[in-house]
Amino acid sequence: MKTIASLAWLLVAICFATAAPTPHTTLPVNLNDWEKLGDRTVDFAVDKDIIYVTALEGKFTALKIKSKSGAINLHKVVVHFGDGTEQTIETPDKLADGAESRVIDLKGNTRTINRVVFWYDTKNFEGKKAEVELWGKH
Repeated sequence: MKTIASLAWLLVAICFATAAPTPHTTLPVNLNDWEKLGDRTVDFAVDKDIIYVTALEGKFTALKIKSKSGAINLHKVVVHFGDGTEQTIETPDKLADGAESRVIDLKGNTRTINRVVFWYDTKNFEGKKAEVELWGKH
C-alpha cells in the first residue's frame, strides 16, 4: 500500500513539473510585434472590402498593407478609429505581387481601430485574384 501511495505522489510531482504554464490570451506577448489584422481576396473589378478590428486586439501605432498572389491597384484606404474619427491613407497606386506598403503611422499615436476600408482591384495577366493583408503594429 505504501508503494502505491509513493507512486501516486511521484506521478503527481511529475505532472506538475512537466506542465507548461498557460499563456495569457487577451494581451499580445510582445507589444512591439506586428500582428496580422485580416486579409481579403481582391476582385478584378473595382472592389470595396472591409477588415474589422476589435478592441480586444489592442491599440496600434502603425499599419502595413501586403499583397499576395498578384498585383493590387489601390484606389483608396480609410482607417476608422474607435473614437469615430478616420484617416485616409496615401498609398502607392499599385502594390506588386509580394510587395508591402511603407510603414503607415497612425495620427494620434496609439489608436484603437474599428475597421479599415479598401477600394481596389486586381490587375494581372495570369487571371488569378490577388490577396491583401493588413498588419498592425502595437
